[in-house]
Amino acid sequence: MANADALLSQWTNVHGVPEERFAQTVVTGHRRRTWLNKKGKAVVELTLIEGMGHGTPVRRTKAQVSPGDAGPFMLDVGLSSSLHLARSWDLVSQRAASNRR
Repeated sequence: MANADALLSQWTNVHGVPEERFAQTVVTGHRRRTWLNKKGKAVVELTLIEGMGHGTPVRRTKAQVSPGDAGPFMLDVGLSSSLHLARSWDLVSQRAASNRR
């Protein structure tokens, strides 16, 4: 969690938002914290995944029918950080992201 805390401090400082003021929601069972700028735009997000080790969170899709490990440092926790980032940066539409579930 030390790395996440350090990154959080860095990015809240970059965007000039107080670290202690955030909104919290739940995404696929995980706590998600969002920091907004003065215009109300989300500028920093942190998703807290209980029990997850060090790695990148991934989620197996319908196309991945064979069971098995996700791979070294690719941790199948039911949430795809890469898809979430692509969606939040408008690289994929919400509809395309929903179809991947």
